[in-house]
Amino acid sequence: MLTLRIDGTLVPNGSGTAQSPWNPSLTGGQSKVKTALGWAVTMLRRKMKYEIRFGGYFGGDFAKSVRPHIHAICEVPRSSTTKDMVQSLRMYWQQSVERKFKCYLPTSVYQEKVESTEAYLRYISRWEGKMFGYGDSKLIVNRSFLF
Repeated sequence: MLTLRIDGTLVPNGSGTAQSPWNPSLTGGQSKVKTALGWAVTMLRRKMKYEIRFGGYFGGDFAKSVRPHIHAICEVPRSSTTKDMVQSLRMYWQQSVERKFKCYLPTSVYQEKVESTEAYLRYISRWEGKMFGYGDSKLIVNRSFLF
């Protein structure tokens, strides 16, 4: 299981206030996050020379003071190790976020082992608030992903 985050704020065009890239009032913010994720996964697939299966879900909610993030399940190619793949994804995630938002925003990718598939599916599909909803409404669909 992976958790991808974007921290920090940016000042969008026409706005004098700093906003989180996840902020629903930021025009196209979540769409830009999806695009950056798609780019990062595409670059990872090209580096690994492997059709990596990837599934991502939004998580978190500003109203509950839980920072928005992305939960993901990613297949590790036979030609790589988990450590190498996660390290590459960290680099591509940072590059993609900077490219899409046209500024530096700190990013991170955390990896942990899934002990129970059923428990993980309940965890990622749970209600987290109005920001992302629950269940498959939180699923991130992108043509870069393979399921």
